[in-house]
Amino acid sequence: MTSRGARAWVRRRSLRPVTTWRLFSLTAAFVLLNSMLLGVPSLGTMGPLRWLLLPNASCRYIANAPTNCWYYNLQSSLTDGWSDGYLPALNFVMVAVGLTLLLGRGWCGWGCPLGYSQYLVGRLRTRLGLRYRELPYWAVALMDHGKYAIMFVMVLLAVSIGVPAMGLGAWDQALALPFCQVCPGKPLFTVLQLGVGLQPLATSLPFVAILMLLVLLVGAFTVRMFWCRLCPIGAFMALFNRRALLWLRKDGPKCTKCRVCLRVCPMDIEEIFVEMDRENVTAPECIMCGRCVESCPEAGCLSINMLGRELCRSRTPAERTADRAPPPDLQAALEGEM
Repeated sequence: MTSRGARAWVRRRSLRPVTTWRLFSLTAAFVLLNSMLLGVPSLGTMGPLRWLLLPNASCRYIANAPTNCWYYNLQSSLTDGWSDGYLPALNFVMVAVGLTLLLGRGWCGWGCPLGYSQYLVGRLRTRLGLRYRELPYWAVALMDHGKYAIMFVMVLLAVSIGVPAMGLGAWDQALALPFCQVCPGKPLFTVLQLGVGLQPLATSLPFVAILMLLVLLVGAFTVRMFWCRLCPIGAFMALFNRRALLWLRKDGPKCTKCRVCLRVCPMDIEEIFVEMDRENVTAPECIMCGRCVESCPEAGCLSINMLGRELCRSRTPAERTADRAPPPDLQAALEGEM
């Protein structure tokens, strides 16, 4: 067997499963967006990177954050937009729509630092031998719809503070940036910075921030991807998720209704399981983690696609085993070296 063939087998083996690539992506994003935690504060002084607007990523509470959070800027422009017709806010909305139409909620599953922290909590449960219980339908529906209510309230507060007729000017300091006040990223990043000495130990956190950090950690330990179900940023992106260029395809006739896709889905999305006629089964709540695709036992039944290209597809157990096993000549060579 040629060295090229050996490398091809190693490459195929390393690409499995999708979760491996997802973990790599989440880790890389966390390291980049929080580079100051690893002693690389210079990234935060690079002006051009501050124009890179990402959801729920590098907020103002991170020292030397290299990028910027578009939701923070959106709230600020909604509060200050009464005098200029909210034109700056429109710019931030267009940035968010463009990002979502490109990747859908793929950012939530592959790049969000809060999503990464929940993934790590889930791995801790696995290490402890604890399995998540499947949530009842009413609980899933309540959280899925609740995030839109949270988004509406946050936007309404941000706008109302800046409208003189509302008479909320006296509450400007208390209500400014309403989502940032309850976002668990604020206490999470602050605690991480305290841990590496980037913030003085005397730094205090508001009670609400401490409470939200506990909500994130306890919620993630109890419910898979807990915060992703309630996040108002995720709610905004969910509005356009089904129309994104990155989408989940299902070949209905190949489905045997084994329920594997539903059991492994961290967002408990039933549509992937029950839909048999429509190809695009990308639900608003789908974070494109790929767990259903890598777990489906039917070849080509599920796949992740972008711009007409299939990025990954489901495989039978036999195909997965064959991909992991080295070719006979490579196996013989390996055994000959032992």
